[in-house]
Amino acid sequence: MSKYISMDRITKNLMESFLQEYELESEGEACDFEKFSNYCIISHEHSETFKIDEVTVGSSNDTGLDGIAIIVNGRIVNSIEEVDDLSTLNGYIEAKFIFIQSKTSSRFESGDMLKFFEGVFDFFEEEPTLSRNKQVSHKAKIAQHIYSLPRLMSRGRPICKLYYVTTGKWHNNDTNLVKRIDSKQAKLLETENFEQVYIYPLGSNEIRKLYQSTILTIATDIIFERRIVLPQITGISESYIGILPFPEYKKLIIDEFDNIRLSIFYDNVRAFQTYNDVNTKIKNTIESGNIDRFAVLNNGTTIIAKSLDTVGNKFTIRDYQIVNGCQTSHVIYDCRNTSGIEDLHIPVKIIVAEDEVISDIILATNSQTPVKKEELEALSEFQKKLENYYNSFDSSQEGRLYYERRSKQYNSRAEVPKSRIITVKDQIKTFAAMFLEQPHKVGQIYQNLFKDIGTKIFHENHQPVAYYTSSLAYYKLENLLNSRGKNKLDSKFKKYKYHLLMIFRYLVVGYKTPNINKDKEINSYCKKINSILCSKTKWKKYFEKSAHLLEEFCDNLGYDMGNRDKIFSQEFVKQLQQKLEQELVENESK
Repeated sequence: MSKYISMDRITKNLMESFLQEYELESEGEACDFEKFSNYCIISHEHSETFKIDEVTVGSSNDTGLDGIAIIVNGRIVNSIEEVDDLSTLNGYIEAKFIFIQSKTSSRFESGDMLKFFEGVFDFFEEEPTLSRNKQVSHKAKIAQHIYSLPRLMSRGRPICKLYYVTTGKWHNNDTNLVKRIDSKQAKLLETENFEQVYIYPLGSNEIRKLYQSTILTIATDIIFERRIVLPQITGISESYIGILPFPEYKKLIIDEFDNIRLSIFYDNVRAFQTYNDVNTKIKNTIESGNIDRFAVLNNGTTIIAKSLDTVGNKFTIRDYQIVNGCQTSHVIYDCRNTSGIEDLHIPVKIIVAEDEVISDIILATNSQTPVKKEELEALSEFQKKLENYYNSFDSSQEGRLYYERRSKQYNSRAEVPKSRIITVKDQIKTFAAMFLEQPHKVGQIYQNLFKDIGTKIFHENHQPVAYYTSSLAYYKLENLLNSRGKNKLDSKFKKYKYHLLMIFRYLVVGYKTPNINKDKEINSYCKKINSILCSKTKWKKYFEKSAHLLEEFCDNLGYDMGNRDKIFSQEFVKQLQQKLEQELVENESK
């Protein structure tokens, strides 16, 4: 008999698949459903891979909230430092708050919904009345910091989204609940904290659809009448050029929740640049009544697809990316409710190409404005070499990991355990902490971190084994921090996991770092580390000792481990390195 007794068979099976793919231990029906709902909803709202524990806050004193995600400028933030990095990087703050409450009940209980709404209201109070756990308190501090920067909210106040999920069925004709929802939505807007407020009651059918959307490649049907077929081109199976009317183009860039599909711009080398001179001109063209001129004034967009089916004028585009037109698409999205927008026509290229040709297309179509070197790093040969190195391990091996060069590229592959996926962001941070000995810097948004260490990472002469080794250590440490029972490492060390990666390396192979450019030297060095990491129990003992040393060192210096500012300083890391080197030298002399 299944341990999930309150839900239908389909939802139960999907949730079990989710736990298996993320290598998560079951914590009971209620907790498992909370994580499942958090994953489904936030995956829909956010285009990049994220960690479940970053958004799950449900436990005692959770104030009626099971999941909280704070998204700033398109990225989930987990610290005040990340907010500051993004505001400096972009020059503005565009924030979105997502709150989730999940119940395994088959009914939408008004009492539970009111507790959820009360928790959201209390979250934004400077003097809260509800008792908060650490996770909720931490998220609330980030929210307070965002609101302390009103001058940076040039694009408007934050958006607030509330999702109340059950395993039952939502009925729009339940006038009592609909009125309660409308009332709370209006009261949240009355606080003037938010530009917009959305409240979504979801049943099992809706949550299943959201989960299915995370594992299926994106596919969109459009009617493409005004087009011509381009001549045959080597490496390109099909290509078309033409114009799309707005009602068809919006199908490509806007989802059923009226959100822009951020994931389709992942391969675009420039993120949205807010309203600079170029984007302001695009917006003015649309809003000034000159919509008919748009097709001749705008360079249009280039869409790369993995596959395309055509029946007459109907095009079914699958697994596609807009590789040029990120700026245009965002402006069009912002103007989607402008009077006369239905008459807008957008120049479009649709190309079905082989992988090796895609990079050339991206570089060529983005040559109109200068592109920084680090923005093209995901297209470099080293990234491909790194991905191939990860793939050289057999799936049956304990050390098998998956390098994700493109966001969510493994989502549709059920055989890939999602906890073993290493993103570009993960890779930069783990390598910087373990081999560049800069764990204090990894709290930054990774674009800023990359600027700091750009000449020291992803170098064409580097051996990929060092990158893989840092990721394997990170994966093992994450397991130790998130496991249950006696094998678990105290959760207080989660903040300092990158410090632990550096200490772990010191303990296993010493403090001297080999030359990463030299094949034999670095391979021999990393082989020692990986043999420990792939052992049954040794790796746990090394990480436990690493945690003990960090805590002991903090105690000796009189540093409170709750004081992040001290421990995430260059001075602290230097002192820690000196202490470790001293102990290692003393041990060698005995």
